[in-house]
Amino acid sequence: MRDYVQESSWPMEPLPDAFGMVEVSANTRAIKDPFFHLTIGGSIACPPRVSGSVIYFGCCDGSMYALDREGNEIFRFRTGGPVIGTPAADRDAIYFGSYDGNIYCITHEGQLLWKFPTNDIVITSLLVTDNAIYFGCHDGQLYVLGRDGKVLWKYATNGPIYSDPHVHKDMVFVPSADSNMHALSLDGNVLWKFATNGVVSRARVLGDSLYFGSKDKNLYSVNLSGELLWKFAASEPIGPYNPSINRSTIYTGSFDGNLYALTAEGRLLWKFPTNDITVAPSFHSGLIFLPSFDGNLYTLDESGRLLWRFQAKGGLCAPPSFLNNRLFLSGFDCNLYCLDMKGTLLWSFRTSMGTLSTIDTENVPNADFEKRFEPVQGEESNPYKPLSPARAAESGGQDMYSSHSDYAGHDSHYQGRSKKYK
Repeated sequence: MRDYVQESSWPMEPLPDAFGMVEVSANTRAIKDPFFHLTIGGSIACPPRVSGSVIYFGCCDGSMYALDREGNEIFRFRTGGPVIGTPAADRDAIYFGSYDGNIYCITHEGQLLWKFPTNDIVITSLLVTDNAIYFGCHDGQLYVLGRDGKVLWKYATNGPIYSDPHVHKDMVFVPSADSNMHALSLDGNVLWKFATNGVVSRARVLGDSLYFGSKDKNLYSVNLSGELLWKFAASEPIGPYNPSINRSTIYTGSFDGNLYALTAEGRLLWKFPTNDITVAPSFHSGLIFLPSFDGNLYTLDESGRLLWRFQAKGGLCAPPSFLNNRLFLSGFDCNLYCLDMKGTLLWSFRTSMGTLSTIDTENVPNADFEKRFEPVQGEESNPYKPLSPARAAESGGQDMYSSHSDYAGHDSHYQGRSKKYK
Protein backbone atom coordinates (compact mmCIF):
# COMPACT_ATOMS: atom_id res chain seq x y z
CA MET A 1 0.00 0.00 0.00
CA ARG A 2 1.33 3.43 -0.94
CA ASP A 3 0.53 6.61 0.94
CA TYR A 4 0.87 9.93 -0.91
CA VAL A 5 0.72 13.03 1.25
CA GLN A 6 0.09 16.59 0.11
CA GLU A 7 1.26 19.47 2.26
CA SER A 8 -1.67 21.40 3.63
CA SER A 9 -2.73 23.65 6.47
CA TRP A 10 -5.77 21.47 7.18
CA PRO A 11 -5.27 19.55 10.47
CA MET A 12 -4.65 15.89 9.67
CA GLU A 13 -3.74 14.63 13.16
CA PRO A 14 -5.94 11.83 14.53
CA LEU A 15 -9.05 13.10 16.27
CA PRO A 16 -10.23 11.72 19.62
CA ASP A 17 -12.70 8.88 19.30
CA ALA A 18 -16.04 9.28 21.01
CA PHE A 19 -19.47 7.76 21.34
CA GLY A 20 -21.79 9.37 18.86
CA MET A 21 -21.53 12.24 16.44
CA VAL A 22 -18.40 14.25 17.16
CA GLU A 23 -17.74 17.87 16.34
CA VAL A 24 -14.14 18.92 16.90
CA SER A 25 -13.89 22.64 17.51
CA ALA A 26 -10.21 23.47 17.96
CA ASN A 27 -8.45 24.34 14.72
CA THR A 28 -11.23 22.82 12.63
CA ARG A 29 -12.95 24.74 9.89
CA ALA A 30 -16.68 24.21 10.25
CA ILE A 31 -18.58 24.59 7.02
CA LYS A 32 -22.25 25.46 7.47
CA ASP A 33 -24.37 24.99 4.40
CA PRO A 34 -28.12 24.85 3.68
CA PHE A 35 -27.97 21.07 3.42
CA PHE A 36 -25.41 20.04 6.00
CA HIS A 37 -22.69 20.91 8.46
CA LEU A 38 -19.70 18.63 7.93
CA THR A 39 -16.39 18.35 9.74
CA ILE A 40 -13.30 16.20 9.34
CA GLY A 41 -13.58 12.55 10.43
CA GLY A 42 -13.61 9.02 9.05
CA SER A 43 -17.03 9.14 7.40
CA ILE A 44 -17.61 8.42 3.71
CA ALA A 45 -20.20 10.78 2.24
CA CYS A 46 -20.05 10.04 -1.50
CA PRO A 47 -20.64 7.06 -3.79
CA PRO A 48 -17.49 5.14 -4.74
CA ARG A 49 -16.24 5.08 -8.32
CA VAL A 50 -15.41 1.73 -9.91
CA SER A 51 -12.82 1.93 -12.67
CA GLY A 52 -11.57 -1.34 -14.10
CA SER A 53 -11.35 -3.58 -11.06
CA VAL A 54 -10.41 -0.78 -8.64
CA ILE A 55 -12.76 1.00 -6.24
CA TYR A 56 -11.97 4.68 -5.59
CA PHE A 57 -13.68 6.76 -2.92
CA GLY A 58 -13.14 9.97 -1.04
CA CYS A 59 -13.34 10.29 2.72
CA CYS A 60 -13.86 13.02 5.29
CA ASP A 61 -10.40 12.17 6.68
CA GLY A 62 -9.02 14.04 3.65
CA SER A 63 -7.96 10.99 1.62
CA MET A 64 -8.79 9.45 -1.71
CA TYR A 65 -8.63 5.66 -1.30
CA ALA A 66 -8.08 2.96 -3.90
CA LEU A 67 -9.02 -0.65 -3.06
CA ASP A 68 -9.03 -3.85 -5.04
CA ARG A 69 -12.23 -5.87 -5.32
CA GLU A 70 -11.30 -7.90 -2.21
CA GLY A 71 -10.95 -4.78 -0.05
CA ASN A 72 -7.16 -4.58 0.00
CA GLU A 73 -5.81 -1.05 0.01
CA ILE A 74 -3.77 -0.18 -3.07
CA PHE A 75 -3.02 3.41 -2.08
CA ARG A 76 -4.43 6.44 -0.37
CA PHE A 77 -3.79 9.98 -1.56
CA ARG A 78 -4.05 12.62 1.15
CA THR A 79 -5.41 16.09 0.58
CA GLY A 80 -5.90 18.94 3.01
CA GLY A 81 -9.60 18.47 3.75
CA PRO A 82 -12.62 16.18 3.44
CA VAL A 83 -13.27 14.66 0.02
CA ILE A 84 -17.04 14.28 -0.36
CA GLY A 85 -17.55 14.27 -4.13
CA THR A 86 -17.42 11.09 -6.19
CA PRO A 87 -14.18 10.95 -8.18
CA ALA A 88 -14.28 10.90 -11.97
CA ALA A 89 -12.12 8.41 -13.83
CA ASP A 90 -10.93 7.75 -17.36
CA ARG A 91 -8.17 5.66 -18.90
CA ASP A 92 -5.53 8.19 -17.94
CA ALA A 93 -6.36 9.56 -14.51
CA ILE A 94 -8.60 10.04 -11.47
CA TYR A 95 -10.07 13.52 -10.86
CA PHE A 96 -11.61 14.85 -7.63
CA GLY A 97 -12.01 17.92 -5.45
CA SER A 98 -11.40 18.57 -1.77
CA TYR A 99 -12.48 20.89 1.00
CA ASP A 100 -8.92 22.25 0.83
CA GLY A 101 -10.05 24.09 -2.32
CA ASN A 102 -8.03 22.08 -4.83
CA ILE A 103 -8.92 19.89 -7.77
CA TYR A 104 -6.57 16.91 -8.00
CA CYS A 105 -5.62 14.83 -11.01
CA ILE A 106 -3.75 11.66 -10.07
CA THR A 107 -2.67 8.53 -11.92
CA HIS A 108 -4.35 5.20 -11.31
CA GLU A 109 -1.33 4.39 -9.15
CA GLY A 110 -1.93 7.41 -6.92
CA GLN A 111 0.73 9.83 -8.16
CA LEU A 112 -0.08 13.52 -8.60
CA LEU A 113 -0.23 14.76 -12.18
CA TRP A 114 -1.54 18.25 -11.43
CA LYS A 115 -3.76 20.20 -9.08
CA PHE A 116 -5.85 23.28 -9.62
CA PRO A 117 -6.62 25.78 -6.82
CA THR A 118 -10.06 27.36 -6.46
CA ASN A 119 -11.22 30.13 -4.16
CA ASP A 120 -13.16 27.90 -1.73
CA ILE A 121 -14.13 24.35 -0.81
CA VAL A 122 -15.18 21.89 -3.50
CA ILE A 123 -18.18 19.74 -2.62
CA THR A 124 -19.45 18.53 -5.98
CA SER A 125 -18.30 15.58 -8.03
CA LEU A 126 -16.37 16.30 -11.23
CA LEU A 127 -17.81 15.70 -14.68
CA VAL A 128 -15.17 14.73 -17.21
CA THR A 129 -15.91 14.79 -20.94
CA ASP A 130 -13.62 14.24 -23.91
CA ASN A 131 -12.53 17.87 -23.91
CA ALA A 132 -13.27 19.37 -20.51
CA ILE A 133 -13.65 18.95 -16.75
CA TYR A 134 -16.70 20.58 -15.13
CA PHE A 135 -17.27 21.21 -11.42
CA GLY A 136 -19.00 23.62 -9.10
CA CYS A 137 -17.45 25.33 -6.11
CA HIS A 138 -18.57 26.88 -2.84
CA ASP A 139 -17.39 30.22 -4.25
CA GLY A 140 -20.44 30.11 -6.54
CA GLN A 141 -18.60 29.46 -9.76
CA LEU A 142 -18.78 26.72 -12.33
CA TYR A 143 -15.23 25.96 -13.43
CA VAL A 144 -14.45 24.37 -16.77
CA LEU A 145 -10.90 23.10 -17.16
CA GLY A 146 -9.02 21.51 -20.00
CA ARG A 147 -7.65 18.04 -19.52
CA ASP A 148 -4.33 19.66 -18.59
CA GLY A 149 -5.89 21.51 -15.63
CA LYS A 150 -5.92 24.93 -17.30
CA VAL A 151 -9.03 27.12 -17.10
CA LEU A 152 -11.13 27.20 -20.25
CA TRP A 153 -13.87 29.38 -18.80
CA LYS A 154 -15.80 30.13 -15.62
CA TYR A 155 -19.38 31.09 -14.90
CA ALA A 156 -20.46 32.83 -11.70
CA THR A 157 -23.78 32.13 -10.01
CA ASN A 158 -25.03 34.06 -6.98
CA GLY A 159 -24.66 31.25 -4.46
CA PRO A 160 -22.53 28.23 -3.58
CA ILE A 161 -22.80 25.17 -5.81
CA TYR A 162 -23.44 21.95 -3.89
CA SER A 163 -24.69 19.63 -6.63
CA ASP A 164 -22.99 18.33 -9.73
CA PRO A 165 -23.23 20.08 -13.10
CA HIS A 166 -24.74 18.08 -15.96
CA VAL A 167 -23.88 18.23 -19.67
CA HIS A 168 -26.49 17.23 -22.23
CA LYS A 169 -25.64 17.61 -25.92
CA ASP A 170 -24.70 21.30 -26.33
CA MET A 171 -26.00 22.48 -22.93
CA VAL A 172 -24.56 22.66 -19.42
CA PHE A 173 -26.95 22.68 -16.44
CA VAL A 174 -25.68 24.28 -13.24
CA PRO A 175 -27.66 23.99 -9.98
CA SER A 176 -26.95 26.70 -7.44
CA ALA A 177 -27.81 27.76 -3.91
CA ASP A 178 -29.02 31.02 -5.47
CA SER A 179 -32.25 29.00 -6.07
CA ASN A 180 -31.79 28.88 -9.85
CA MET A 181 -31.09 26.20 -12.37
CA HIS A 182 -28.72 27.83 -14.87
CA ALA A 183 -28.61 26.59 -18.47
CA LEU A 184 -25.46 27.50 -20.42
CA SER A 185 -23.98 26.83 -23.80
CA LEU A 186 -20.76 24.81 -24.00
CA ASP A 187 -18.78 28.05 -24.18
CA GLY A 188 -20.42 29.52 -21.07
CA ASN A 189 -23.13 31.79 -22.47
CA VAL A 190 -26.37 31.97 -20.49
CA LEU A 191 -29.30 30.38 -22.30
CA TRP A 192 -31.85 30.67 -19.51
CA LYS A 193 -32.39 30.45 -15.76
CA PHE A 194 -35.24 28.76 -13.94
CA ALA A 195 -36.03 30.11 -10.46
CA THR A 196 -37.16 27.99 -7.53
CA ASN A 197 -37.54 28.92 -3.86
CA GLY A 198 -34.58 26.99 -2.50
CA VAL A 199 -31.16 25.46 -3.08
CA VAL A 200 -31.30 23.48 -6.34
CA SER A 201 -30.21 19.85 -6.69
CA ARG A 202 -28.54 18.15 -9.63
CA ALA A 203 -30.22 17.88 -13.04
CA ARG A 204 -31.01 14.81 -15.10
CA VAL A 205 -32.42 14.65 -18.65
CA LEU A 206 -34.91 12.23 -20.13
CA GLY A 207 -35.98 12.89 -23.71
CA ASP A 208 -36.63 16.61 -24.04
CA SER A 209 -37.26 17.19 -20.33
CA LEU A 210 -34.98 18.27 -17.51
CA TYR A 211 -35.65 17.08 -13.95
CA PHE A 212 -34.22 18.56 -10.74
CA GLY A 213 -35.15 19.07 -7.11
CA SER A 214 -35.04 21.99 -4.71
CA LYS A 215 -34.90 22.68 -1.03
CA ASP A 216 -38.35 24.24 -1.55
CA LYS A 217 -39.64 20.59 -1.44
CA ASN A 218 -40.46 20.34 -5.15
CA LEU A 219 -39.19 18.15 -7.95
CA TYR A 220 -39.36 20.17 -11.16
CA SER A 221 -39.70 19.15 -14.77
CA VAL A 222 -38.92 21.80 -17.39
CA ASN A 223 -38.37 21.55 -21.11
CA LEU A 224 -34.96 22.30 -22.60
CA SER A 225 -36.04 25.89 -23.17
CA GLY A 226 -36.55 26.36 -19.42
CA GLU A 227 -40.37 26.32 -19.40
CA LEU A 228 -42.13 24.56 -16.52
CA LEU A 229 -43.87 21.33 -17.46
CA TRP A 230 -44.87 20.19 -13.97
CA LYS A 231 -43.72 20.02 -10.38
CA PHE A 232 -44.20 17.39 -7.70
CA ALA A 233 -44.30 18.34 -4.01
CA ALA A 234 -42.66 16.22 -1.33
CA SER A 235 -43.32 17.08 2.30
CA GLU A 236 -39.71 18.11 3.04
CA PRO A 237 -36.70 19.34 1.02
CA ILE A 238 -35.12 17.39 -1.83
CA GLY A 239 -31.36 17.13 -1.36
CA PRO A 240 -28.32 17.27 -3.66
CA TYR A 241 -28.09 13.61 -4.82
CA ASN A 242 -31.57 13.72 -6.38
CA PRO A 243 -33.08 12.79 -8.77
CA SER A 244 -32.07 9.67 -10.69
CA ILE A 245 -33.69 8.11 -13.76
CA ASN A 246 -34.05 4.47 -14.75
CA ARG A 247 -36.20 2.98 -17.54
CA SER A 248 -38.15 6.23 -17.97
CA THR A 249 -39.07 6.38 -14.26
CA ILE A 250 -37.97 9.38 -12.21
CA TYR A 251 -36.82 8.64 -8.66
CA THR A 252 -36.24 11.18 -5.92
CA GLY A 253 -35.48 10.87 -2.26
CA SER A 254 -36.36 13.54 0.28
CA PHE A 255 -35.70 14.74 3.77
CA ASP A 256 -39.16 13.34 4.55
CA GLY A 257 -37.72 9.81 4.41
CA ASN A 258 -39.58 8.66 1.31
CA LEU A 259 -38.43 7.46 -2.06
CA TYR A 260 -40.84 8.68 -4.74
CA ALA A 261 -41.19 6.94 -8.12
CA LEU A 262 -42.81 9.11 -10.78
CA THR A 263 -43.68 8.83 -14.42
CA ALA A 264 -41.97 11.21 -16.84
CA GLU A 265 -45.22 13.22 -16.76
CA GLY A 266 -45.11 13.63 -12.97
CA ARG A 267 -47.65 11.02 -11.87
CA LEU A 268 -46.78 9.22 -8.63
CA LEU A 269 -46.36 5.49 -9.21
CA TRP A 270 -45.47 4.57 -5.65
CA LYS A 271 -43.47 5.71 -2.66
CA PHE A 272 -41.38 3.73 -0.24
CA PRO A 273 -40.99 5.00 3.35
CA THR A 274 -37.81 4.81 5.40
CA ASN A 275 -37.10 6.28 8.80
CA ASP A 276 -34.78 9.12 7.85
CA ILE A 277 -33.45 11.16 4.93
CA THR A 278 -33.16 9.37 1.58
CA VAL A 279 -31.24 10.14 -1.59
CA ALA A 280 -31.95 8.93 -5.09
CA PRO A 281 -31.10 5.23 -5.57
CA SER A 282 -28.80 3.44 -7.95
CA PHE A 283 -29.80 0.52 -10.17
CA HIS A 284 -28.43 -2.88 -11.15
CA SER A 285 -29.90 -6.03 -12.67
CA GLY A 286 -33.44 -4.69 -12.55
CA LEU A 287 -33.20 -3.82 -8.84
CA ILE A 288 -33.37 -0.51 -6.99
CA PHE A 289 -30.82 0.14 -4.23
CA LEU A 290 -31.97 2.84 -1.83
CA PRO A 291 -29.72 4.20 0.96
CA SER A 292 -31.18 5.97 3.99
CA PHE A 293 -29.79 7.91 6.91
CA ASP A 294 -31.60 5.35 9.10
CA GLY A 295 -28.64 3.05 8.41
CA ASN A 296 -30.33 0.67 5.98
CA LEU A 297 -29.75 -0.11 2.34
CA TYR A 298 -33.17 -1.10 1.00
CA THR A 299 -33.30 -3.25 -2.12
CA LEU A 300 -36.57 -2.98 -4.04
CA ASP A 301 -38.03 -4.37 -7.22
CA GLU A 302 -39.36 -1.97 -9.84
CA SER A 303 -42.81 -1.97 -8.25
CA GLY A 304 -41.37 -0.66 -4.99
CA ARG A 305 -41.60 -3.98 -3.11
CA LEU A 306 -38.90 -4.58 -0.50
CA LEU A 307 -36.75 -7.61 -1.30
CA TRP A 308 -34.08 -7.31 1.36
CA ARG A 309 -32.26 -4.75 3.42
CA PHE A 310 -28.75 -4.46 4.80
CA GLN A 311 -28.17 -2.65 8.06
CA ALA A 312 -24.89 -0.77 8.35
CA LYS A 313 -23.37 0.47 11.61
CA GLY A 314 -24.45 4.01 10.83
CA GLY A 315 -26.21 6.27 8.40
CA LEU A 316 -26.03 5.86 4.62
CA CYS A 317 -26.06 9.01 2.51
CA ALA A 318 -24.85 7.82 -0.91
CA PRO A 319 -26.08 5.18 -3.38
CA PRO A 320 -23.91 2.12 -4.02
CA SER A 321 -21.74 1.37 -7.04
CA PHE A 322 -21.30 -2.01 -8.72
CA LEU A 323 -18.68 -4.34 -10.13
CA ASN A 324 -20.10 -7.49 -11.70
CA ASN A 325 -22.27 -9.03 -8.97
CA ARG A 326 -20.85 -7.03 -6.09
CA LEU A 327 -22.01 -3.70 -4.72
CA PHE A 328 -19.88 -1.19 -2.86
CA LEU A 329 -21.59 0.96 -0.26
CA SER A 330 -20.24 4.07 1.48
CA GLY A 331 -20.99 4.30 5.18
CA PHE A 332 -21.07 7.40 7.32
CA ASP A 333 -19.87 5.00 10.04
CA CYS A 334 -16.34 5.11 8.52
CA ASN A 335 -16.70 1.85 6.57
CA LEU A 336 -16.87 0.93 2.91
CA TYR A 337 -19.00 -2.20 2.58
CA CYS A 338 -18.90 -4.86 -0.11
CA LEU A 339 -22.05 -6.99 -0.49
CA ASP A 340 -23.23 -9.62 -2.90
CA MET A 341 -26.49 -9.07 -4.75
CA LYS A 342 -28.45 -10.88 -2.03
CA GLY A 343 -27.26 -8.52 0.69
CA THR A 344 -24.60 -10.75 2.26
CA LEU A 345 -21.60 -8.85 3.62
CA LEU A 346 -18.41 -9.99 1.90
CA TRP A 347 -16.04 -7.53 3.55
CA SER A 348 -15.79 -4.05 4.99
CA PHE A 349 -12.92 -1.58 4.93
CA ARG A 350 -12.36 0.86 7.80
CA THR A 351 -11.02 4.33 7.01
CA SER A 352 -8.17 5.94 8.93
CA MET A 353 -10.34 7.62 11.59
CA GLY A 354 -12.84 5.98 13.90
CA THR A 355 -14.36 9.37 14.65
CA LEU A 356 -17.45 10.19 12.64
CA SER A 357 -17.80 13.51 10.89
CA THR A 358 -20.57 15.79 12.05
CA ILE A 359 -23.55 16.08 9.77
CA ASP A 360 -26.54 18.10 10.87
CA THR A 361 -29.35 18.64 8.39
CA GLU A 362 -31.87 20.43 10.58
CA ASN A 363 -30.28 22.83 13.04
CA VAL A 364 -28.05 24.66 10.60
CA PRO A 365 -28.81 28.18 9.39
CA ASN A 366 -28.75 28.91 5.68
CA ALA A 367 -25.32 29.85 4.47
CA ASP A 368 -24.53 33.52 4.11
CA PHE A 369 -22.84 33.62 0.73
CA GLU A 370 -21.00 36.85 1.53
CA LYS A 371 -19.55 35.45 4.77
CA ARG A 372 -16.44 33.33 4.87
CA PHE A 373 -16.08 30.99 7.82
CA GLU A 374 -12.95 31.29 9.91
CA PRO A 375 -11.29 28.51 11.94
CA VAL A 376 -13.20 27.85 15.16
CA GLN A 377 -11.20 28.39 18.32
CA GLY A 378 -11.77 27.24 21.87
CA GLU A 379 -13.73 24.36 23.34
CA GLU A 380 -17.11 25.94 23.81
CA SER A 381 -18.78 23.73 21.19
CA ASN A 382 -20.83 20.80 22.35
CA PRO A 383 -18.67 17.75 21.44
CA TYR A 384 -21.72 15.60 20.82
CA LYS A 385 -24.07 16.45 17.99
CA PRO A 386 -26.81 13.87 17.56
CA LEU A 387 -28.65 13.20 14.34
CA SER A 388 -32.13 14.47 13.73
CA PRO A 389 -34.84 12.21 15.21
CA ALA A 390 -35.84 9.28 13.05
CA ARG A 391 -38.89 9.95 11.01
CA ALA A 392 -41.87 7.71 11.55
CA ALA A 393 -42.72 5.40 8.67
CA GLU A 394 -45.91 5.62 6.72
CA SER A 395 -48.82 3.75 8.33
CA GLY A 396 -49.87 0.39 7.02
CA GLY A 397 -48.55 -3.16 6.99
CA GLN A 398 -47.36 -5.43 9.76
CA ASP A 399 -43.60 -5.83 9.45
CA MET A 400 -41.83 -4.55 12.56
CA TYR A 401 -38.15 -4.28 13.31
CA SER A 402 -35.70 -2.23 15.32
CA SER A 403 -32.26 -0.90 14.59
CA HIS A 404 -29.13 -0.31 16.60
CA SER A 405 -26.59 2.22 15.40
CA ASP A 406 -23.56 3.90 16.91
CA TYR A 407 -24.21 6.66 14.37
CA ALA A 408 -26.71 8.25 16.72
CA GLY A 409 -24.70 7.43 19.82
CA HIS A 410 -27.38 5.23 21.38
CA ASP A 411 -29.88 2.51 20.65
CA SER A 412 -32.48 3.81 18.26
CA HIS A 413 -35.61 1.70 18.35
CA TYR A 414 -38.33 2.46 15.92
CA GLN A 415 -41.26 0.75 14.34
CA GLY A 416 -40.93 0.29 10.60
CA ARG A 417 -43.93 -0.70 8.55
CA SER A 418 -44.05 -2.23 5.13
CA LYS A 419 -45.79 0.06 2.70
CA LYS A 420 -49.08 -0.34 0.92
CA TYR A 421 -48.54 -0.53 -2.80
CA LYS A 422 -50.62 1.04 -5.50
